[in-house]
Amino acid sequence: PGDVVVASGVCQGWRPWLAQPLALDYIPGVGPDSWPGLMFPIGVSHPPWEALTLSLNDKVPHMFISGGPESGVTEALATLIGSALRRYAPSDCAFVVIDDDGRLADVAGLANVAGYARTNNDDAVERMLGEALRINAVRRARFAADGLSSFDEYAESKGDGDPYGRLIVVVAGLEGVLDAHPAAMEKLLTDPSPV
Repeated sequence: PGDVVVASGVCQGWRPWLAQPLALDYIPGVGPDSWPGLMFPIGVSHPPWEALTLSLNDKVPHMFISGGPESGVTEALATLIGSALRRYAPSDCAFVVIDDDGRLADVAGLANVAGYARTNNDDAVERMLGEALRINAVRRARFAADGLSSFDEYAESKGDGDPYGRLIVVVAGLEGVLDAHPAAMEKLLTDPSPV
């Protein structure tokens, strides 16, 4: 467990192991204005123990985290959502979570989780995916009409019909969600970004 592929393509194991789990409060901070878009500290790197971060911005608007069973994907997603709550107001960064196996249920009550549904709750999944698509259509139309080039420009002047800041759709267990909701997921995965 815990293998990492580095830029050279070599697979390295996580070493040295931490003696105990590391709480978000102890991850070295990254200033809120030090990176465009959103930055989520989710852990620490090998010595010198610097923050390990994931980021989303206008140039990198999508992220895919994958791994086999017990590889830490669920923990990485939960940490990312928790890290976002510590760094950003829910009005600036919110999540819609579709969870195939229920392992992310603990995040459902967090203030920055705008919606949570298990794959087997067809109505909730369809509503959440529909809302994400609706928001994307509102944003895409506004980008085109006003000649906007970044989300920051959009956020400064967004109008009615879009109560969110950055809206992140988390699909945990992609294969199961695709099997249960193929048409809605097809729309989501092929819907162009507004930027």
